[in-house]
This record gives sequence, C-alpha cells and structure tokens, in this order.
Amino acid sequence: MIEIKKAFSKLKSSFADNEEIVNQLDSLCIDEYEFDSDCILQPDMHKVNEGDLYYHEMTGKSFSENEHFSYPVIFPAGHEDFSKGIFLFHGLNEKSWDKYLLWGAQLACRMDRPVVLFPIAYHINRAPGLWANPRIMRGAVKSRQELSDKNNTTFANAAMSIRLSAYPEQFIYSGVQTYYDVRKLGLQIRDGKHPLFRNDTKMDFFAYSIGAFLSEILFISNPDNLFSHSKLFIFAGGPTFDTMQGTSKYIMDFKAFRSLLTLKRKKNLKRVFYYLNSLKLPDFEKTWAGFYAMMYMRKGRKLRDSWLDNKSDYLWIVALKKDQVMPAKKIIKTYQRSENNLQPRIDIVDFPYSYSHENPFPMSDKKNMDIILRSFTLVMDKATTFFQSSLVGEPRISPLEASAKPFMI
Repeated sequence: MIEIKKAFSKLKSSFADNEEIVNQLDSLCIDEYEFDSDCILQPDMHKVNEGDLYYHEMTGKSFSENEHFSYPVIFPAGHEDFSKGIFLFHGLNEKSWDKYLLWGAQLACRMDRPVVLFPIAYHINRAPGLWANPRIMRGAVKSRQELSDKNNTTFANAAMSIRLSAYPEQFIYSGVQTYYDVRKLGLQIRDGKHPLFRNDTKMDFFAYSIGAFLSEILFISNPDNLFSHSKLFIFAGGPTFDTMQGTSKYIMDFKAFRSLLTLKRKKNLKRVFYYLNSLKLPDFEKTWAGFYAMMYMRKGRKLRDSWLDNKSDYLWIVALKKDQVMPAKKIIKTYQRSENNLQPRIDIVDFPYSYSHENPFPMSDKKNMDIILRSFTLVMDKATTFFQSSLVGEPRISPLEASAKPFMI
C-alpha cells in the first residue's frame, strides 16, 4: 500500500505545473486490496528439462507473489459506496502501475466511480521483484543473446522470454488464471462483498493491449452472467492471438515469440485444452470457447460473429495507426464480417509525435508534452463518451448460454 501511494504522489509532483491534472488527482483516493488466487496452474513439465541457472530459476515452479497479491483502486474522495465501477487491464510484460495511474485517475475523476487496476498473472506485483532488476537480470540477458546474434533480448523482456521459450503454454495458463481471478472478484463485487461497492454493481472495462485479449474472452464467455450489461472500451488492442506481433525489446525477444507461435498448432493447443479440462474448472467449456474465439482469426470467426450479433453496441475500439504489436489492420480484420460490415465502432488514430504501442503517451518527452496530453485527452474523451452513453434495449442472450452443447476444440 505504501509503494502505490508513493507512486501516486510522484504522479502529482510530475504534473506540478498543470493545475487541472493536479486538482483532479487531489480529488481522488487510492487504496490497495488483498487478493488470493484460487486458480494455480503449472506448465506440463517435459521429462527432460535442460537449461542454465536463469532457466531453472524462472520456469516450472509457482511464485507466491502470483498467488497472494494486492490490487489498487482509484476512487473519488468523499464517497462510501458505488453502484458502478471500471476494470482497467494493462499490457503484456508490465513491471509497474506507474504508466496507468494517470489513466485510472482520469477515468475515476471523469466517471465519478472507482477504477480497479487488476494485475494479470505474473505481471507487475504478481511477479518476483528480481525479474525487474537490471543488475540481477544482466546474466539472463547475456545468456539469451548467446543463443542467437539476432535475439533482441533486453533487461525488460528477458524474464518473460525465458519463461515463454521454455513453456509457451504459460501464456494461456496466465490468461486462464487471471480469467478466474477476475471472475472471483466480479462475484465479490456483484454480491456486495467488496467494501467499495454496493450489491449488483455494474462493472465496465477499459482494456489496453493484451488486457483487451483477456477482456474479449471474458465478454464472449461471460462467466456467471457477470458482464451481460458491461461495456468494453479497447485501446491499442483487439486482434486475435495469431495476428499479434509480440516481439519487442519491452515484451519478448525473437526466440520467445517463435516459441509462442507454436500454440497456433492444433496439436499443441489440444494438449493445453486436455490439461485444463482435467482440472474441472468452473464452466470451463465456456471459458475455453472464449479463448478459442480469440486464438485464431479464421477458426474463431463464427464464435466472434455470434458474440457481435448480441453485443456490438457494447464495444468501442481505438487503434493506433503506427502500432506494430497490435496492428490496426489486424484489429479491423478480426471484426470484419463476411458482408464487409464492421460491427463495433473502431477509430484509428495517428498521434503527431513519436510513439509506440508500448508507450503511446511518452510523458518523458517534455518537448511535446502539450500535444501528448491533447492526444491522451482525446482517447479519454472517447472512453468517457462511450461509458456515459445510453444503450437501447437489453442485450440478447449469448449463443454460449443458449446452447447446452459443451464446446470442444
């Protein structure tokens, strides 16, 4: 709790000359809430596991940080309980909440409701601290670079690269664990068992990057009908797994990305399915249907189209024109119907400064700060307009709810 409040104070000081932002931050509170994950997944270990020190330190075992952790909530001061809230999901391989505090604060202030910043499994404070320590990771970087002179390993991506190279299925296991964690928290909020929220609170979603992938799965499968009336705003995300371009000095190196792409092979995905199915997770058929719909552009089309037939008005996507990780063209193709009609609204934006998928609003670029803040405001304006808008009628029943036939790969 102390560290996240320090980070929030640091955010205030970084905008000391911007009275509007400082006033917004001063009107907000931030607290952390403890959480225990009930869904602990381990990779299906090979019979022979060969690797160096870093390989064995980072793979094939659980980490207590991932099972018992806290999540921050930013909320308007002076309120005791709320009937609406927003989940904010981050991007792949993030090490801290620093980038997202301003995002969450803007949403909380504009919408006058709490914003829950929930960490994906093995990210941010759910990962061991040494994974983000450049001095400790120096050896891991050298080890990865020796595998290939083309391997773009850095301090930032070494830990994830080692883990996904060894067991690419951990990408799915991490997603499944986070899915059930969000389901657990969603039930707590809906049933009035969270200190900030009333009974039957409605939760909307602001999802960035890989957080959009997780959100789409949650919306398609809709566990326990938790999100039947929720809206999903996606920023710089949305394509299917097989069209993402994950190699980056901030995300994962070339070798790890090649390993990750083996999940596109049907036999590998089947092996993951059979392991997860053996665990008897709640409503796993629906869970897997959501994953399958977002794994493949072509094979998941029918499930995605069925979802959009019911919920297209509950989705708004903002893509970045120069995004190399979640390309705008792939996002459009993911939602393009056979009759060439786009079901959800998709806005493609090109900011007039040097940006990237990993850093759409480079706050360290003081020279262009005015235009960066205008660009940030533009995205938040779109999100605010969407969350405040009224939807006509009630969402129709999900095709997954209507069918009693379990979904199999």
